[in-house]
Amino acid sequence: MKWLGNLFWTNPERQLKNLQKEFAGRNTGHGDTEIRSWNADAHEQPDRIEDVSGIMPSDISELFRIGSIIDKYKIIAEIGHGAMGRVYKVVDVDSGDAYALKTIHSGGKHTDKKRSRLTREGLAQARLQHPNIIAIHETGTYENVPYIVMELIEGGTSLSTLIGKAGTAIEAQWAIRIIRDVAQAITYCHMQGIIHRDIKPSNILIKNDMPKLTDFGLAYVEKHESPLTRLTQSGETLGTVAYMPPEQARGLKPQPDWDVYSIGATLYELLTGQPPFKGATLADAVDSLMNKDPAQPASLGAAMPKGIEAICYKCLDKDPLKRYDGGAALVDDLNRYINDRPIKAPKINWPIRRVRRAMRGRRLVLVLSMMLFILLGTSLWSSQQLYYRSQLRQLMNDANASSNKYSVAFLSAALQDRDPIAQARAATKLCSREEAEAQTALQYFMINADGDIALDIAAELIRTEHPNMLRICENLTRSSDKKRLLAAIMLAQHLDIPVVLPWIEHLTEHPSLLVRNRALDTTFTILGADNHDFTDDYLENGPETGRQWLLEQMSRFTVPPPMPVLIDVMDDQTDKTQRAKIANILSLFSNGDFGTNPAAWQAWWKQHGSSWALRRLIGVESAPPQSCTRRNDAIWSIDGSPIASKLTVSQTPSQLKIVRQNELIDCTAATGDIRGRIVYMGMMSGKPAGKHPWVPRLRLALAGHESNQN
Repeated sequence: MKWLGNLFWTNPERQLKNLQKEFAGRNTGHGDTEIRSWNADAHEQPDRIEDVSGIMPSDISELFRIGSIIDKYKIIAEIGHGAMGRVYKVVDVDSGDAYALKTIHSGGKHTDKKRSRLTREGLAQARLQHPNIIAIHETGTYENVPYIVMELIEGGTSLSTLIGKAGTAIEAQWAIRIIRDVAQAITYCHMQGIIHRDIKPSNILIKNDMPKLTDFGLAYVEKHESPLTRLTQSGETLGTVAYMPPEQARGLKPQPDWDVYSIGATLYELLTGQPPFKGATLADAVDSLMNKDPAQPASLGAAMPKGIEAICYKCLDKDPLKRYDGGAALVDDLNRYINDRPIKAPKINWPIRRVRRAMRGRRLVLVLSMMLFILLGTSLWSSQQLYYRSQLRQLMNDANASSNKYSVAFLSAALQDRDPIAQARAATKLCSREEAEAQTALQYFMINADGDIALDIAAELIRTEHPNMLRICENLTRSSDKKRLLAAIMLAQHLDIPVVLPWIEHLTEHPSLLVRNRALDTTFTILGADNHDFTDDYLENGPETGRQWLLEQMSRFTVPPPMPVLIDVMDDQTDKTQRAKIANILSLFSNGDFGTNPAAWQAWWKQHGSSWALRRLIGVESAPPQSCTRRNDAIWSIDGSPIASKLTVSQTPSQLKIVRQNELIDCTAATGDIRGRIVYMGMMSGKPAGKHPWVPRLRLALAGHESNQN
C-alpha cells in the first residue's frame, strides 16, 4: 500500500519549503534570478584543455584591459559583462580577424567554480558546429586565467534586449521562426549528447533575423560527465528559475526535454512580453514554477495564435511525458505551423485546464470523488442490466408478434444481444411497429444481421407488409453475405416492381450459384413479357453458369426463348454440348428440326418467323374442391383474353377456358383460389407448335372446339 501513501499523503509544500530553504539568503528579484548551487568540496581539474588550476592574479582586469595583447589577441573594447565574467572584442594580430574573447572576473566567491564553468563552456561548445550556435575559435589560458575566443556577432543584439526595447510582445510569425531555428540548434546539440540547461532570451543573439545560441557554461555532456564537467552533485540546482522545468529545480538528472521546456518559456516571453513565472522573491518564483500554470496569454493582453499557444503550452507542461520528447519533435511541429499544416500539439481547452489546476493538490478529494462516481455508475448499470434481462426473458416467451408493451429502445438493444433468438424476437416485434425509430433500428439490424435471421425477418416483413421493405431490400443487396442477398431477393420478388430491378440484375452475375439463379428467377418474374432485352444481353454476355441456368429454364418452358438470339448464339458457340442444348430449345418451341445447323435455322426463321409467336398458359397445381379447375388442367384464357405476363390474382370469379385431357372447357372460378405456374409454348399461325407435352391435346381440344362452333 506504499503507493497509496504517496498518492494521498505526499505534501507538495514540503518539497517547495526544502527548495526555499536551500535558496534562502540569496539575491532576490524577478523570476530571471539564476540559481547556482555549487559543490565547494569538489576538486575539479581540466583534462581536455590547458591546465587552469594555477593561482590566478588578484586583479584580472589589469591583465584584460583595453589595448592589452592576450597571447596573439589584442583587446579592442569591452562588449559586455555579467555575474560570471566579461566579453571583449579582440583582433588576431597575425590575421587581423575580429573575435569575441570571454574570460572570468577576478577574486570573489567561487572563483574556482567560475573557472571550471568557463572550461566546461569551452569543452562543450567546441564540439558543436551549427549555423545557429556561436562557433568557438580557440580556448586557452593567460597568466593562469582561462579564456575562450569565439565568433563575434557585430551589430547584433540579444533576444532579451529586443524584448526590453519592444516593451511588449514580439510579432508572432517572426518569433516562431526564430524559435524554430533555436530548436534546430538544440536538436543538433542533443544528437551530440549535450543538454544546454540554460536557454533563455539573454543567451540567444540575433543578427539579420538569424539566432545564435551561446553560453554553454551549464551544459550537461551526456555519457561524458567527468569531475571537470560535473558542476553539481545530485539534488543540487543549476539554471534560471523563469526558464527551467520543475524537475531541473529539483536537481534531477538532466534530460533533453529540459531544453524543450526552456525554449517554450522563451517563446512565451517573446509573445507575451514576460516570462512564464516570476515573483518578488526567489521563493515566490520557485513556488510559481512548482505549483502554478503560466497565465493565459489573453489575460496578459497578448494575441497569441491558437496553434502557437498549443505548441508553447506543450513545451511548458509540468509533466515531462506530455512535452515534446526532444528538439526534433518540436521542430517538426513548428514547421507544420509555419507551412499551414495540422500540428500535433493538442489545442488548449482553457475551462478544463482551469478545473485541473483547481484540483491540483486535492488528490484525495479527487480520488474519492472518482470512486464515488464509479460506484454510482456501476450501480446504475447493474440495475439497468437486471431490468433488461427481465424484459428479455419476457420477450423470448412472448408469442404475440404485434405486442406493443416493449419500448423501441429496449427492442433496439435486444437486436444487439448475443442470443440469436433474442435478436429474431426483437426484430419480429419491430416489424409491427410504425415509429420512425423502430424502422431505422430494423433497417440497420437487417444490414448487419446473421444471414439466417435476415431470411426469417424478411419473411416477417413480407407478412406484415412493412412500410420500409423497399429501403431494406436496397440496403441488403449491397451486402457480401449470401443469405442476406437471398433475403433481399425474397423481398424484391414480393415487391414485384421495376424500381428493384437494377439492384437485383447485378446479382444475376454473382459468384454464388444459388444467389445468381434466384436473382435470375426474380428478374424474369418482375420483367414478365418485357424480358427480351435482358435475355438477349444475358445470353451473349452473362456468366457461363448463369447462361446454363437460363437455357435450362427455357427447356422447362418456364422462360420464353428469344428465337433469333438463340440462333445467333448457336452460330457463335463452339461447344458441341451447348449447341445441342440450344438446338433442342429451338425444336421445343417450333415445328423445325434442323439439329445444330445454324444456317438451316436462320433460313427457317426468315421464312416462318413472322407466323411464330409465344403463348402463355397456366398449369394448375392445386385448387379448392369447390373450384371447377383440377390439378394438371391447363388454363388457355381468362375472360376471353390470353394469359397476361403478370396474372392479376383476384377473388372475383372469372371466365376461364381450360384444357382437360383433349377437351376445351368453359369454367367460372376465382384466380385467387388457384395455385399454378406460367408455362410458355410456341405457336405457328395461331396453332400450338413444338414438343411441349401439352401440344397434342391442345391441338385436339382446339380442333374439337372449332368443329363444335361450326
